[in-house]
Amino acid sequence: MYPNTPPGISEGDHTNDWFFFRDEAGDVGRINFASPGRPQILWKAPNGADLEVAGGRIYWDQSKTDQFPGCLGVSNLDGNDGHCADVSQEQYGPVRADEKSVYFIRDGDIFKMPRQSAGPASGMRPDGAMLNRLRGPGWFSG
Repeated sequence: MYPNTPPGISEGDHTNDWFFFRDEAGDVGRINFASPGRPQILWKAPNGADLEVAGGRIYWDQSKTDQFPGCLGVSNLDGNDGHCADVSQEQYGPVRADEKSVYFIRDGDIFKMPRQSAGPASGMRPDGAMLNRLRGPGWFSG
C-alpha cells in the first residue's frame, strides 16, 4: 500500500505518479500522488476487483448483474475511450496484459486477446470472434 492512501482505497497499480485502483463498489479510479487530491472515478463498474495497467491502457473485470452483462473493460489512463472489449452474460475474473496480449478469465476459462483488439475503433466483436481460449472448463483442479 502506498503511504497516505485515502481510506477505502484498496491495492492497485501505478504508472509514474498515478495510482490506479478499484474501490469497494468496483469502480475504477485513479489518484495523483505527486499532488495528492481527490480520487477520480474513471469507470462506474457495478462490481469487480481486478485491474491491470499496461501500455498506456487500463484493463478491468466486471461480472454480470441484473441490469448489465459482464465485460472486460478498457480505457486510456485518463479514462477516455472507456468501453467493454469483451461482453458476456458470464462471470469475469482476473485480467493481465503484456506487450502483445490481454489475458482474462470468463466463466472459469482463460482467454487471450490481441491488445490492439481492445483498442478504440478496433472492430472487436462482443461475441469473442478475436479471442483464443487457452484453457477450458475443468482446467483447475484445486
